[in-house]
Amino acid sequence: MSPFLFAGIGFQALVSQILLLREIMVVVAGHEMALGLMMASWLVGVFFGAIMATRAERRKKESFWPLGILFLCQLPLTFLVVVGLRHARFLFPVPPGAPLAASWAASLIIASLFPVGATSGAMFPMASRLARGFREGQAKAIAKVYFWDAAGSLLAGLVVPLLLIPRVENLLVLAYCAVISSLLGTPGSSPWGKRWSLASTVAGGAWLVLICTGEIQELDSWSTAQRWLSRKTAMERVAGVDSPYQSLELGFAEGQYTLLGNGRPLGVFPDPSGAMSLVGILMSQRQRPKTVLFLGGGPSSALPLLLQAGVEKLTIVELDPAVYSLSQRFLPEEIKSALRDPRVELLVGDGRSVLKGFPPGSFDAALVEMPDPGTTLLNRFHSLEFFSALRRVLRLPGLVIHGVTGSSDYMGPELEHFLGTLHATMREVFGEVRVIPGERTLFIASLEPGTVSLDPENLSFFSRGIWGSEGLPPGLFETWIQPFQAENWQRVLAQGSYPINTDEHPRATLAFLCLWERLSGTSFGASLLERISGIPWSFILIAWCTVGCISLLVGMGSGLTRGVLLTIGVTGATAMAQEMICLYLYQTVWGHLYSKVGLLMGMFMAGLSVGAWLASLPAFFRWEVASKALIGVQGGLALLCVSIPTLWVPSLLGTSFPERPPWWQGDVAFCLWMLIAGALTGATFPLGCRLMERDLTGTARIAGVASAWDHLGAAIGALAAGVILAPAMGLKAAGAVVAGLQIFALGSLCFMVLAFGKREG
Repeated sequence: MSPFLFAGIGFQALVSQILLLREIMVVVAGHEMALGLMMASWLVGVFFGAIMATRAERRKKESFWPLGILFLCQLPLTFLVVVGLRHARFLFPVPPGAPLAASWAASLIIASLFPVGATSGAMFPMASRLARGFREGQAKAIAKVYFWDAAGSLLAGLVVPLLLIPRVENLLVLAYCAVISSLLGTPGSSPWGKRWSLASTVAGGAWLVLICTGEIQELDSWSTAQRWLSRKTAMERVAGVDSPYQSLELGFAEGQYTLLGNGRPLGVFPDPSGAMSLVGILMSQRQRPKTVLFLGGGPSSALPLLLQAGVEKLTIVELDPAVYSLSQRFLPEEIKSALRDPRVELLVGDGRSVLKGFPPGSFDAALVEMPDPGTTLLNRFHSLEFFSALRRVLRLPGLVIHGVTGSSDYMGPELEHFLGTLHATMREVFGEVRVIPGERTLFIASLEPGTVSLDPENLSFFSRGIWGSEGLPPGLFETWIQPFQAENWQRVLAQGSYPINTDEHPRATLAFLCLWERLSGTSFGASLLERISGIPWSFILIAWCTVGCISLLVGMGSGLTRGVLLTIGVTGATAMAQEMICLYLYQTVWGHLYSKVGLLMGMFMAGLSVGAWLASLPAFFRWEVASKALIGVQGGLALLCVSIPTLWVPSLLGTSFPERPPWWQGDVAFCLWMLIAGALTGATFPLGCRLMERDLTGTARIAGVASAWDHLGAAIGALAAGVILAPAMGLKAAGAVVAGLQIFALGSLCFMVLAFGKREG
C-alpha cells in the first residue's frame, strides 16, 4: 500500500485540528483554558475511534474501503462542522453580545471536535492492518504507518499556517487541503489501486470545481455573516479580516464603531465623551505630561484629545497592524488627522517587546487601554513584569493610567479580589496607586508618592489653559471621579491582602473570570479553579501516580504489557502537557500564539515522524534492544520534562533573566523543544508495540490498543495541564507535576522490564 495514503491521514488530521481550533476560539471567545478543552475533546475522539475500529476489524475480513471512505469523508465533515460552528450561537439562549456559558461552550467544543477526532482515530488501526497485509511484520507495519502519519502532519503544519492561512479564508484553506489530500491518496495499492485512484481523483476534482467557480468563497462570506448575526447584537458588521494574530471584525451601531478581536471588544470609536474623562484626568495633574505612551485601545478618540491638550510626542503601540488598516476608511476625520500629525508615532509590534527598545525615562506618562486579563495573552499587560517594564521607560514623576472592568457603586467579593490583585501588583512597582471606581475602573499610579491628585478643585485649577482659560468645571471632575466612593474603595484595597499577578502565575486571569461569572451569570468554572489553586502540586502528583499503580495491577495483558501501556499512556499525557505549557509560555513571552499554533504543532509532528523512523530501524527490533531503547527514550523524556520547571520557566519568566530572547531565537528554541518532545514520543510508540507483540495478537489490535492509550493519556494531559494546572497553579508547578509523572513512568517501566522481561521476552 502506498505510504502517501498514510501521510494523507496525518495531513488531514492536523488540517482539521488547526482550522477547528481557530474557528472555535472565535465562536466561544476562547482563552487558553478553552484551548486545553479543545485538545482534550479531539484526543478523546481519537481514543474512541481507535477502540471502535479495533473491535470492528476483529469481525471483518480485510478490506480497504472502510479506510478509504473515512479518508474521503474527513475533510468534508470538517467543512460541515466549520459551517455549523458559525451558526452555533443560534442554538443557545445567549443575551446579545454575551459570551457562551461554560457548559454550553464545552458542549459545543465536544460536539465539534469529537466526531472529527474519532474519524482520524479510526483510520490508524485500519491502515496498520492493511500495511501488515502487505508482508510487513506487525510492529514494523505499525511503525511505518505512524511515521508516514506524522510526516503528513508535518506537511500540514508547514503548508496551513505558513502558506494558506495568511492568504485565504478558512473554508478555502480546507478546500485547497482537500485537493492536496486527494493527490496524496491517489496512488493507491493493488488490488484496490485503480478504483481507489479514480475515487480519490474525482473527489479532488470536485473540490477544484468548487474553488474555481467561487462557490467556496461565497459560502465562506455567507457563513461568516451568519456567525456575526448569531451574536444577536444591534451592530451591523461592516468589515472583517482574519489576521495572523486574531479574527478581526468591525461593527457599527448608533454612530459608533466597535472593533472585536476573536469576539472580544478591543475598542470603540468615535467616543469623545468616554475618552474625555481619561484624558481630562491625566492632563489636569500638577505636572502635565509632554510625552505620552499609548498602549492598546485601537484608533481611540483619546488620540486627538491628547494632542489638543498639548502633548508634544505621542507614541502608539499596536501588535496587529490590521487593527488600523481595517478601521482606516471608517475613522472620523479628527482621528485620521491625529494619526497624520507629526507628533504621533505609530509602532507595530508587541507592546511588551517594544517597551524593551525604549531608553530609560522616555515618557512622562503612559495610558494602558488593554482589554481585561481574560487570557494569558492579555494578562501580560496586567502583570508585575509588565508594570516593571513600564516603570523603566517613565521619567519622574511618571504617571500611569490603567483601566479594567469594574463598577461605579458596588464592590462584591469577586470584584474586590480582582481589583485588589491588580492594586497589590501595581503597588509592588509604583510609589503611589489610586483607584477611580466606574464601569471602567481606573488605576492611576505614579513613581513618586503624593504626585497623583483626585481633588476636583485642584484638577479644575490645573486644567486652565488647556480647555479654555477657566479650565474644566469641578463638577465635571466630581462626575468622573466620585471622590467619596473613590476614598472608600482606596481604603478597602489598601487594607486587604491580595496575591501578586505574574506572568508565571496569572492570578488576575482567574480573578477576572470569577468576576465575569458573577456579572454575566455564566459559569467558567473559575471558582473551582481558585479552590484548586490552594492544593499543593505534590498532592496532585501523588494522586496521578496512585492511579498509575492501580492500572499496573488491574490492566489488560501480562505484567510487561501493562507496564508498556502505562508508559505509552503517560508519554501521551506528558507530551501533550508539554505542548500546552509550551503554548502558554509562547503566548506569555511573545504574545501572538494565534499565528504560531500550527507551526509549533507541526514541529511536534515532525519530531513524531523522526522518532518513529529511528525506532523502526531493524537494529531496534530485537526484543532486548527494544526494551533498553524504550527505557533510554523514557529517560530522555524525563530529563526534558524536568527542564520545564528548572530551565524553561525560570529562564523565560524568572526575575533573574529579565531580558527576553529575540523572537527568532525564541522561535528556534520553542520549535526545537517541540521537535525533541515529538521525537521521544514518536520513538515510544513503535518500541512499545514491539514489546507487546509477543503478548497481544493482531496488528489492528496492537495498533488500536496502543493508539487508544496514547490518545487517552494525551487527552488527560491536555485537560489537566491546559485547563487546571497551568491556570490554577502556575507554569512552574504544572511543569513539576509533569516531570514527576514522567519519572514515575520511567521507574514503573524499569521495574516491569526487570520483573517480567526475561520470562516474557
